[in-house]
Amino acid sequence: MKRFLKLIPGLAVLLAGGIGRLLVSGAENDILINLGSSGLRILTWVARGAMLAGVLLLIPALLSILKDRKTERASEELIARAKAENRRRAPLSNRSGKYNEEEIRSCLMQYFDSSPPQFIPWLEKYQAQLDRMNNYQARLNRMLKQNGADDLTEAEALLDKLEQNIFGMMRRVFNWLTMYDAASPEEPLLKNLAEAEAHNEKALEQAGRLCAAITEYINNQGSKVDITSSVKNFIELLKEEIV
Repeated sequence: MKRFLKLIPGLAVLLAGGIGRLLVSGAENDILINLGSSGLRILTWVARGAMLAGVLLLIPALLSILKDRKTERASEELIARAKAENRRRAPLSNRSGKYNEEEIRSCLMQYFDSSPPQFIPWLEKYQAQLDRMNNYQARLNRMLKQNGADDLTEAEALLDKLEQNIFGMMRRVFNWLTMYDAASPEEPLLKNLAEAEAHNEKALEQAGRLCAAITEYINNQGSKVDITSSVKNFIELLKEEIV
């Protein structure tokens, strides 16, 4: 808003010139009687000159505003690029509302290479859990496409949510391992790692139940068995279970 204050002087002069021109036109006869034709010409040119001066003042003001806006946009783009770069450098960030699978798996591989040997089996278990979730997603997607079940895309969205749930737990695992100190007791960390594995298993169990329910629903389409409501109820129940 402040940038538009630059337009005020030019607009004021232009407005004054325009009003003056209207007044001169409206009182043209009186001016001719009192001041003559020369007086009318002078007043007309004064009004026109004021209008021209207003335009001349507006032009640099407008150019200045455009330049300021261009500078602001360039600054905004730099900030946006910096934020994007920060997000890229922060693989465990979920500022966009979702974790990136490639980044999560990359972190797993990095921990395979750098973690103490006693933690490697846990990381292998987590990677196997991610693979199982991918397998559920791939098979469900293939079944829905093969059967033209476009009305069940909500099931795919639920699987994605379950996967994000696992990614969130992996984030905790990575942070626990990052803060682990060899001088610290292992028992609390091992307990957390076991709870994370159990958490992921629960999500995978839910994924398996969902896929089984959708399979039954598709297989019974066109038959006398109507399980539409039960499937919908199951999906709603699963939504409430996902934390």
